[in-house]
Amino acid sequence: MSDWPTHPRGVAAEDLLAAVLQTLAQPVWVVDRDGRIRFANPAALAALGYDALDELLGRPSHETIHHHRPDGRPYPAAECPMLLPRTTGARVARELDWFFRRDGSTFPVSYVSVPLELPGGRGAVVAFTDIERRAHDDERLRRREAALTRQHAALR
Repeated sequence: MSDWPTHPRGVAAEDLLAAVLQTLAQPVWVVDRDGRIRFANPAALAALGYDALDELLGRPSHETIHHHRPDGRPYPAAECPMLLPRTTGARVARELDWFFRRDGSTFPVSYVSVPLELPGGRGAVVAFTDIERRAHDDERLRRREAALTRQHAALR
């Protein structure tokens, strides 16, 4: 018997939440108090290049997807802002950071990480957005603006 409340139509809130997370287009995962991945929805698996949840379950989140900085320098887990909500209880948001896919390629992301009380201690829920296309579009716009500025200066 579930301790979750039941929706008036007889659907357990737990089942509803599971269905929402499975169909949500936003990549989401949960880490436990030790920073190990305990859940990842299909959108997170796809964005990170994994085929099945069991490929990520129990793996250390930081060492799996956030282990190096974009310039190649190691990124110590102790400095990882994404994991801070587990210890501080505070929400963390980043507009630009970099994650690693299963194949080792990197991609720019924006994310929010919020604390989550779990039976074994405080963990975190991380939701992220792959902003690779937006970053490319922004760069293309910067180049175009620079070219227009040069053309405008040449016309003067």
